[in-house]
Amino acid sequence: MCDKTKYFFDEGKEREAAAILHLKLLEGLDDDGAKAVSAFFIKSHVPPAEMPEGRFIFRLEGETRYAHESKAVRSAWKQYLMDKSESKRGQCLITGEIAPIARLHGPIPGFGEKSPILACFTTGSFVSFQKKQGDNAPVSELAEFKYTSALASLIRDPNRKFNFNGDKVVFWAETYAPEEEEVMRRLLTGEIEDKKEISNTKLIRDEGVSNRIQHLLNTIYSGKIPNGLNEGVNFYILSMTNNETRLVIRFFYNQTFGGILNNYIQHLKDIEIVGDFDGKTITPYKILIETAVKGKRENIHPLLESALLRSIFWNNKYPYSLYALLMNRIRATGVNRVRAAMIKGFLNRQLRQNKNINKEEILTMALNSQETDQGYLLGRMFAVLEKAQKDALGNLNATIVDKYLNSALSSPQTVFSLLLKLFEKHVAKSENYYTKKLIEEIMSSIPSSGFPKILNMEQQGKFIVGYYHQKQALYQKKSDKNDENHV
Repeated sequence: MCDKTKYFFDEGKEREAAAILHLKLLEGLDDDGAKAVSAFFIKSHVPPAEMPEGRFIFRLEGETRYAHESKAVRSAWKQYLMDKSESKRGQCLITGEIAPIARLHGPIPGFGEKSPILACFTTGSFVSFQKKQGDNAPVSELAEFKYTSALASLIRDPNRKFNFNGDKVVFWAETYAPEEEEVMRRLLTGEIEDKKEISNTKLIRDEGVSNRIQHLLNTIYSGKIPNGLNEGVNFYILSMTNNETRLVIRFFYNQTFGGILNNYIQHLKDIEIVGDFDGKTITPYKILIETAVKGKRENIHPLLESALLRSIFWNNKYPYSLYALLMNRIRATGVNRVRAAMIKGFLNRQLRQNKNINKEEILTMALNSQETDQGYLLGRMFAVLEKAQKDALGNLNATIVDKYLNSALSSPQTVFSLLLKLFEKHVAKSENYYTKKLIEEIMSSIPSSGFPKILNMEQQGKFIVGYYHQKQALYQKKSDKNDENHV
């Protein structure tokens, strides 16, 4: 019921073969579309003077669906394929039906020259009980055709697919939901979207619709689920990569749209932090690029992106490898907003999901002058010491952060004793006694036993957050000085 011009309109052997097939398949079906197509082939036909081009399908006048979409026609075609197949029959793992089993599965396009295969058994080590190829994971020929065709279609669709550091991620709604899919695409892609492909999206060519989508996103970024979206529609997210000729599934996720938004909003709340926002949200890609040496995409760890996305959508703990890599980059090149935000989010989510939660232990969005954790206090002190140095000596090529950050994290007892001696000289030179007052305030919360000898990894993370919070507070506008505990 779908073919090229010559099979429907020509007088040659192609139309004759098409007529034999259709009449055989549609015979006796109690369906108006099937009867009309049969009549089309039975009736004498004069080919048009100018043959039309393209592929053609049938639809009855006044109907919205096509003739091949009727239940009767689909059942007849399915039975025809089963009868025609010479493959061994078995129970399909996908449908549960007894049907011809696909011996080989089709390749998935979009992964370069070597199109990978999801299910293949090419060597003896993959075989169980001496079964051959597809018999080891029986999938019917029809189900195999459907899943490979669906995957190929999704990968070719720029509005439902994006590349994420070497992986391909596809997503789709279970029902027609164009606005929800567009919101999902923008949430997922962030800065890695392909502007050329997106400019072809029908949905956002209309300026009014594009503005509405942006309004919906702004509402989500503010921590609320916007009105007017179908929260109950089911969404699917599939992340894939290839290992030469084999397709590897990173993760497969199914959740309602509302559930996804709730988890994403929780993620945004977990990593929310004071700083220069520039109206931009911290996207998953921005987080990953902060773990990479020289900030290059090719230096992102290949397994990290799927682990991060899983933690966001499942609302699980962030991967420890992400935390460790961020701390390594901080030691190498310093602290910035994205790194501090993710360190804060990691520590808070660890605490909350360990069900050992104490409100006082949760790290706030901005400076918390009531926080007594030793790591956090030392981080605050480090920021004040840096400020005192700058007030005394101006901008330097190498500050105390460049020289002493690693030592301050690993052996604070030794380093801070030295830095406090330098601090007295800096204060005397700058005559800025505000920093001295801050140091005294912080020191009042340090135990009488003195600075700790070492900081564990959790305390080192709190050090970084305390340093970042205090630095932001020191350089904020005077009109904001009285709002240090803003959360």
